[in-house]
Amino acid sequence: MIKVLAAFNRKPGWSVEEFLCHYRERHAPLVAGTAGFTRHCRRYAQNYPELRLNSRPEPHLARDAISEMWFDSIEEMGATYAAPDYLERARPDEHRFADFGSAMVYVCEEHEFKRPADSVEPDKHWAHLPRVKLFVFYSASTASGATIWRTARVHGATERMDTDVAQLIRGHVFSRRLLGAAADLPSQEMDATCGIDEFLFDNTNDALPFMQYFLGRDGFAAQMNTDYCVAISGVFLARSHLVFSRD
Repeated sequence: MIKVLAAFNRKPGWSVEEFLCHYRERHAPLVAGTAGFTRHCRRYAQNYPELRLNSRPEPHLARDAISEMWFDSIEEMGATYAAPDYLERARPDEHRFADFGSAMVYVCEEHEFKRPADSVEPDKHWAHLPRVKLFVFYSASTASGATIWRTARVHGATERMDTDVAQLIRGHVFSRRLLGAAADLPSQEMDATCGIDEFLFDNTNDALPFMQYFLGRDGFAAQMNTDYCVAISGVFLARSHLVFSRD
């Protein structure tokens, strides 16, 4: 299975409130009701900021939202974005509220390190109590360094989180970036991003101490940067809402 991860800003002239309202309350049900999209896409999730302005840690991704879409294959991904009703319904709406010029779109392969425990009420949880998700983007200074680091990351060789705050994590996925663009969406071939860590938490109170450790001078990220020519290029702390799933 592959995933398309798209980070983007609101269109100029839209306030944060207008953008998030449209993204969550109009675009989400529009996409979920587009048969050409849901026929091929397995899951679709929206992520919108949990912390804003002065509360944001540095470095920051500086985007207003992140969308995630899962597909069984590259071919299924292409079929999704070529579906006539998607192009007629969903794509015009994306251009209505999203700034495509700011979009950072990556095709990724997920590697799951920690699976979230099954909820007794999964539908209610996602609909009413969206979890908190921390995205950590990494960039490499060289192509060879990126290759070595991705291989080590996939096999868990860079895991050194033997600390109490690591117990706060409810789920952990590493998204290894693949070469290639997502259909006619903006290409990021010149972008040095080589992978994204995604940590899931039950609430912000759990996420913040972990983030402080992870991004700290003596934390995991600092140790990793010493051993590999890779550095954090952006972080995004978000409320994560699963719009639909065929799993």
